[in-house]
Amino acid sequence: MNNSVSRKYMLVLAALAMLILVVGALFRPKKTTAAQPSPSETASLQARVRREELGETAAFFAQRAQTFGRSVVYNQEQASSAVAWERSGQVLTTGAQVTSATSWPISVKAIDAGTPPIARPTEQAPGRWVLIVGRTVEGQLLWSPAVYGGTKRSTCEGEGFTELISNARIDRAFSGAGVFDLDGQLVGIVAPCGADLPVMSVASVQPLLKAFHTPERQIRAAYGFEVEELDSDGRRFFSVDSGLLVTELEQGGLAERAGLKAGDVIVGAGGAEVPTKGLLSEAVLAGTEESRKIALIRQGRKLNLHIPSIAEATAARMGATALGIQIRPPEPASDLIDVMPGTPAEKAGLRTGDRLIRVDTGGQRSRRSKVILSAVGGPFLAIVQRGRTQRAALVSK
Repeated sequence: MNNSVSRKYMLVLAALAMLILVVGALFRPKKTTAAQPSPSETASLQARVRREELGETAAFFAQRAQTFGRSVVYNQEQASSAVAWERSGQVLTTGAQVTSATSWPISVKAIDAGTPPIARPTEQAPGRWVLIVGRTVEGQLLWSPAVYGGTKRSTCEGEGFTELISNARIDRAFSGAGVFDLDGQLVGIVAPCGADLPVMSVASVQPLLKAFHTPERQIRAAYGFEVEELDSDGRRFFSVDSGLLVTELEQGGLAERAGLKAGDVIVGAGGAEVPTKGLLSEAVLAGTEESRKIALIRQGRKLNLHIPSIAEATAARMGATALGIQIRPPEPASDLIDVMPGTPAEKAGLRTGDRLIRVDTGGQRSRRSKVILSAVGGPFLAIVQRGRTQRAALVSK
């Protein structure tokens, strides 16, 4: 009897347990899955994050540019930016431009631009950010970030320098601007070189300043002509003991306006012989009226002319810059020439595309250059036009 009751009691308890489990399963709260954003919501969120990051980056660059800009001014004389350089009251800027064909890429001027930044002559790692910082004519800050991409060797006016490469598109508004790393060290300067605006490494600055500010280059920049010392063939051809052949003459330059011509041979200055370029430079830069009296030989005739002083040349250049216009002289009659590689003509400096103005053969001269060239058996002096420059080349076999 007791055993029967116990079994019934156990069955009732088991039934109740099963009922509780079933009811619990039915009323247990179901797990929910978190809502996932749509693709458009995800893109919008990513764009907002990018905008915030770009805003922070732009604000950082702007703050850095404001700091670096304390060392940058606008150089009214050269119409370009200038960066404080080496000591207080001195700036590194673009050079003086005399004509469209002649300029110094960089020069040092006495202008106050605050404390000079530390120059960094060593190369930094590619991929780093740099800031190009300049000024507008109104003195407003002009800046652009760029990614530094390394260096390459380049040339400007025949002089080699280290060019800094970046992904920036640099226009004329940045001429003379400084290029800084994000620590504020000056790594380069934007300098005009012909039609280009390369960034010259600060490591190249001193060598370029030295190369471009020799007395001979001062003469070229101020007056627009170049000379070469006569060799033995040249002395025999012109029948002189010594002299300087005018090998280049810029149209519209002060030397041309003073009466000098390509192919002239300068034999004296200030009453003294000038067998070397250095002696001519010393005489012209001496500053006296007498020293700027030039004696020359032109097609066998002795002539004298007077060239203006450096101060007068500078005033003329500034006037031309202020006016923004130059009168081009009329183009001379000329013949377009082809020059064969490896020939005496090429070795003398003539190039295909030059326009041959005249040929001198021992005192004879003709504009009908082709006729004279076909009959020439000895040395001859060729006067050619290349761009806005007249050039003289003594060609001998």
